[in-house]
Order: sequence, then structure tokens, then C-alpha cells
Amino acid sequence: MILTRMNLGGGAIMKLIKNSFKICFLVFSLAWSMLLFAAPVSLQILFLDNAGQSVGNGQFTYDPATSICIERDQFGCQPNPSGAGFINGFDVSTVLDSISIDLAGQNWGTGTERGLAGQSWWYNEPSISPGSQIVDRGTFSIKEGWHFYDGPAISFTESLIMSNFTSTTSASWVGDWNTFLMTDGTPGGEGGTFIIGEVPEVPVPGAILLFSSGLIVLASRKKIR
Repeated sequence: MILTRMNLGGGAIMKLIKNSFKICFLVFSLAWSMLLFAAPVSLQILFLDNAGQSVGNGQFTYDPATSICIERDQFGCQPNPSGAGFINGFDVSTVLDSISIDLAGQNWGTGTERGLAGQSWWYNEPSISPGSQIVDRGTFSIKEGWHFYDGPAISFTESLIMSNFTSTTSASWVGDWNTFLMTDGTPGGEGGTFIIGEVPEVPVPGAILLFSSGLIVLASRKKIR
């Protein structure tokens, strides 16, 4: 009788241990999934001139776990009383945390004198494309693409605009860039195309394929033009 009770007790303990392992595994898997999908996203940028030669590079990050309302006017985001969302703003979870660009000898982005003109964001499904909120003398405007100025929107002397973002694959995008540079009172500027993707520092076949797909799309766009 004592032996039977010990066996039953041992079986119950083993079952409890197995269940504990299962629970721990599920908790760990859930925590890892949340960490994986909520981790900040970092994407690389390659800039090309109109001849297809590399003239710069960059990188930007955003945190998909952080949602921010972009105001359309000076009254701020007001909840929609008749439904979800806002009556004078919209939510995005892809606002750029940082961006750094080295283009043709000029530095643009966070922490430089040629910074973003306002809140800027990456693709935000299902229908929000990369854009910028620019505030000029109390007037709010939502513009397509990313805008970098070396001063207020009304008085800048240097600017970079990245526009016409187009998806080529699930992890690669292309677009156009243009600069305006006032040097000694004479306006000038350059332009070209860019490719965005998750590209490692050391080229690997996947990275080569990624950039190749972007180059193919750029070539086709030029033919259409």
C-alpha cells in the first residue's frame, strides 16, 4: 500500500514537472514573439545618381510598438465622437525615431543642422504611405515623402526631399531624391534615385538579390519615362 502511494505520488510529481516545462516554454515563446515583433525596425538606404552610380547611404529606425497621432491642424487630435480614430488627425506606429544620411558630402537627419522638417513616418498599413507633417507659421500641412531643411520652411537655404516611394518586394522600396543647395547666393542641386531595404553590412546573396530587385525596378521606371 505504501509503495502504491509512493508510485502515485511520483507520477503526479512527474506530470506536474512536465506541465511546468510546457507552461514555461509557452510563456517564453510568447515573450520572445512579443519582443521580436515589437523591436525597433532599422532599414538601410542606398542613394544613386541619375547615372546609376552610388553617391550616398543612410539608415533610419522606427518603433512599431509606439503609436502617435499626427495632427492635421493646430487644434490637436480630437477623438471621433461617432467612431474610431480622430476627426482632425490620424494614428501612425511608424514615426521615425532617427535617420542619418550621408549624401554627396552632406549630412542630413537627426542631430544635424539639416534635420527633418517635422514628424515623418514610414509605411503604416493599410493605406498610409511615407510622409511628413510640416508646420509653417502655425499652418499644418501633410506632405508626401520626407523633407529635410537647414532651417524654417519659409527660409531654408538647403533641402533634401525623398519622394515617390514605391514597393518592389516585401522588403525593398525605391524612390526619387532631390536636393536644393544655395551656395554664394546661387541656387543649385542634384537628384537621383534611392533604394531602401534590410541590408546587412557584409553583402550576402540575399542582400545582393534585394538591391538587384531595386535596380531592376529603377531601370523599368526610367524606360517608362
